[in-house]
Amino acid sequence: MAYIYDEPSRTFGEYLLVPGYTSVDCIPANVSLKTPIVKFKKGEESPLSLNTPWEAVNGPYHLTANLTVNAGVTLIIQPGTTVYLDPGVSFTVNGRLLVQGSDTHHVRFTRLPGTTGQWADLRFNDATETNFLRHVDFEYGGDNGAPNLYASGSTLHIDHASWAHTTSQLLDLRNSSIVLLDSTLPSIQNNELVH
Repeated sequence: MAYIYDEPSRTFGEYLLVPGYTSVDCIPANVSLKTPIVKFKKGEESPLSLNTPWEAVNGPYHLTANLTVNAGVTLIIQPGTTVYLDPGVSFTVNGRLLVQGSDTHHVRFTRLPGTTGQWADLRFNDATETNFLRHVDFEYGGDNGAPNLYASGSTLHIDHASWAHTTSQLLDLRNSSIVLLDSTLPSIQNNELVH
């Protein structure tokens, strides 16, 4: 027997069981209320094809495979959000990225705690609408010598950024425009900081 509720549930005491989809095992201890951004098979790239906000309250976000923000799409990352990237994973922006950290709540791109290795890079490809990266910390980027941040034909405004735990080039810019303000660039050996 099905019941129709006119108002949304405000407690976890009510459950919707759908024949062939859910079971009696759908109890609070076994149900995750987190919704994946997109569904993809292991080894495939995960595209974002709609404007999406990432908020600290719904995070942290863990990228286990390459992620692409499609052309015409804006991803907004709110203050205090942490993005974990697995070794070798690239985050590619073909659309627009707005990283909106604050003075007291930075946005972090880093590896998962307790793991080793470096994530690959943050890539901007023909992202001509201005991409803002404000109050952002990059840690453990630059897998296999990849630059931490690569831009081709893109426009970037980076303000209050820092890089740590990397020996790879920080910025590789090809036919791109950049404004870099109040940021901390570490000393690295055997690589130029900006190309």
